[in-house]
Amino acid sequence: MVKFISDEADSQAEHDFFKNFVTVGFLAGLLGLLFVSSLFVVPSYLFFHHLSISPWVFYLSLAVAIGSWLPVALLYGNTQMAGKAFLFFLIALTASLALSLFYFDVSYDGQAYHQEAVIQLARGWNPVYETLHSGIESEKWSFLWNNHYPKAAEISEACFYKLAGRIESGKTINFLMIFSSFWIFLFALVGLRAIRLRWAALLSSLAALNPVVICQSATFYLDGVQASFFLCLCALLCIFYFKPNKFLGVALIAASLYFINTKFTAVLTFGILAAGFLAAAIFNQNRQVFKKALWIFVLSFVVGIFVTGYNPYVKNYLQKGHPFYPLMGEEKIDIMKGDRPFKLYPMNSVERFLVSLFSESTIQMDSVKIKISFFMKREEAAAFFYPDVRLAGFGPLFGGVFILTLALLIGGLKKFIQRKVFWILIFFVFVSVFLNPEAWWLRYVSQFWLVPVLALFISFSGRQTPVEKYLAIGTAFFMVLNVLLVAIPYVYGQTKASHAVRWELRELSREAGPIKVNFNLFRSNRVRLEEYSIPYEEVRESPKGAPVSFVGSEAKMWMNK
Repeated sequence: MVKFISDEADSQAEHDFFKNFVTVGFLAGLLGLLFVSSLFVVPSYLFFHHLSISPWVFYLSLAVAIGSWLPVALLYGNTQMAGKAFLFFLIALTASLALSLFYFDVSYDGQAYHQEAVIQLARGWNPVYETLHSGIESEKWSFLWNNHYPKAAEISEACFYKLAGRIESGKTINFLMIFSSFWIFLFALVGLRAIRLRWAALLSSLAALNPVVICQSATFYLDGVQASFFLCLCALLCIFYFKPNKFLGVALIAASLYFINTKFTAVLTFGILAAGFLAAAIFNQNRQVFKKALWIFVLSFVVGIFVTGYNPYVKNYLQKGHPFYPLMGEEKIDIMKGDRPFKLYPMNSVERFLVSLFSESTIQMDSVKIKISFFMKREEAAAFFYPDVRLAGFGPLFGGVFILTLALLIGGLKKFIQRKVFWILIFFVFVSVFLNPEAWWLRYVSQFWLVPVLALFISFSGRQTPVEKYLAIGTAFFMVLNVLLVAIPYVYGQTKASHAVRWELRELSREAGPIKVNFNLFRSNRVRLEEYSIPYEEVRESPKGAPVSFVGSEAKMWMNK
């Protein structure tokens, strides 16, 4: 067994208990990560052999995940711990599935095109050889994004949908990745032997409960799962840095392949993360880690772009002349037109980012109001009913947290030599943020949430002056409060909306005869009707009579009289 975890304890028995507990959690989280990654990598390979997603792909992916996980489990634990970890994983998987089925996705993008991609993939679409076409105007719009955007999340979600027969089951990956990111990050922090277990547990909870992750957990949005994978990558790289081995390298490659194919922005973020890690290895003159990591990064990039990412990157280049079409190239589409708040247009990217940090949290396009940090208005809570808060998307108190973080970093400069790896990571996170011209929309730079977490780790490790101690405790307190102020409104809003959708579907199932429906851009809603055995007739033109809107949707229906 590799002795990676250690913690100050009053007795050897207590020490062993916590060591084994965290290790079991890590192994369960790692299996969750490998499983979600396999649900993307395995179908992506099968697409080249003209095979589409079917129920057996789910089980094959699970087998591949277990096969790549067992060597790591036996390296960091033993047979008994591996058994406990597998049981823990099954519990987490079951709980994640239950949560995903309880909540309905009522988000705009989730219903407008992410769910549609999941539906098409589950119904046989092979994105390597086939291109989605439709004569329906609303489908042309959604198919544009589905054909040309990365699809790691949608492919893994389609595996759940194909097996369970419920579209909402696809969101299982969101909740499972929260579980995985917490345990993997906790294992990495405790393994550094720099802070006590209680602080490591707190920082891991804060890191995993990124506000973007929380606000997209019950939707098919991609930024949340992308943030969870980024956190796992950072933690695995930290573990790999101090204990490099080929089995952990396989997990890093699997997570990297998935991450690169979540969104276009992930390619740049991955490149910056790789550069930061390699720079840290060079700075510390660790040639062994540098060589092994370089092979991992190169292999991940090549396979992630040219094999698992054949659609979209290669296919976009061959068909449209640019791998990042439709966001770049001769026929590029400006997706930010109409989404950027009006008052931000005259500003540069750094100014927009800072204004967003210190503004009131809002989803409104015409509202940019700078506020006093550490305070919030009641109406700010309502913004977190939604998955894509426009301004101050990290929470109503994050502006204040950012100020405290800067103070922590200034105070932590004296620990630069001891914690230089983390300083380098913080630097490259800042680089990844400011290279994104739309960083004001914080869901696009969800990795920035990790900066105060790393600042707290640097502060808690080693000796603290009384001022540093209370400053760190204050920062942690406001981060916890900020997470609660995001999570409570979101859970309340999503629970209320899901109850309303469920009630509406049950009422419609009692209707006599088919209802007339114009789905508009939300054609994915047809699957909900089918799952509840609700007969419907899709119409393109509005019939006579006043329509009724579906709950949380732009689809319209005309009831039978």
